Amino acid sequence: MNNKVVSSILFILLLGWIAGISYWFVCKMRNNCKNPIELTSDETSSEDTIEKEKITTNRDFSINDGDVFNLESSANISFSAGKSDLSVPDSLTKNFAAIQEYLSNNENKNLLLTGAYTENEGNEIGLARANSLSDFFITNYGMEASRISTSTKKVDELSINSLTNRTEGGVEFDFEINKTTIDESNIVTESSNNISEEPTKEEATKTFSSTKKVDSRVLSKAKRSQMVYYPPSGFDIEPNITDDLDAYFRNLKKYFGQNPDGIIEISGHSDDGSNSYDNKKISEARARSMRAYLIKKYGLKRENLKIRGRGDSQLVDYSGSDMAKAKNRRITFKFIK
Repeated sequence: MNNKVVSSILFILLLGWIAGISYWFVCKMRNNCKNPIELTSDETSSEDTIEKEKITTNRDFSINDGDVFNLESSANISFSAGKSDLSVPDSLTKNFAAIQEYLSNNENKNLLLTGAYTENEGNEIGLARANSLSDFFITNYGMEASRISTSTKKVDELSINSLTNRTEGGVEFDFEINKTTIDESNIVTESSNNISEEPTKEEATKTFSSTKKVDSRVLSKAKRSQMVYYPPSGFDIEPNITDDLDAYFRNLKKYFGQNPDGIIEISGHSDDGSNSYDNKKISEARARSMRAYLIKKYGLKRENLKIRGRGDSQLVDYSGSDMAKAKNRRITFKFIK
């Protein structure tokens, strides 16, 4: 190796040693070197790079009212993608019946159905989904339309079943305060606040009425038992109202006029042709229809008419014949107070 090559190698080593000493002094001792990793992090931390959480709907069914009422199921309703054709699995029928029963026992609550939709679908699809489910409750469970509210909610994406191409969920279930009962409560409160310390005899009778204030003949007729029969499917009430029933209902109008706190129980009964759950559902729907008819036709008040669906728990004929089934499909009226 000649002297020229050795000199070149030594010169390169010298330059490397000088660079190392400079780096150590400037970066380590003076800490003047910028960390390229930190610089990259600063440059990529803008708001545009932060991924926003997507708004979706629940894939599973759930509804609750605090600690008082809570239902959950891995099954849920579904709709075709971009449509509002409702499909309800059989496993949800008991949950839906429980919702109906809860509303029947809590008249200060309503059912709120919120239909979900994406930007591509539009608000109309969300509303159509909520309305489809509302119609399902009204038709199959006898729920009153006034007890159901519908709204919509825009979401980023819906849960789609890749096998069926149907949205799983699509409507959220919730309870809300029944504003009608609040308004009626306020009216009663305002009226009571306006009563003088010494009410007149007429006011006292109206406020503290009881059967003692009722005409004996009116009371006697109100205590009579009455019955309405209905067919296996459908229930057209008007043709089943006999002259005796008409007179009974008109007398109830007089009775509640003299005793505003009076109560008559309307009970629906079914035959034993189906399972107990369906029988109870049908019988309650019939009783609910009868109450709606009496309110509309005779001007009776909702608070005076309590309903019950007894299903096939109180059969009057156990023979199982067609005649027996016809006897068992009935609505009864019971004097409570």
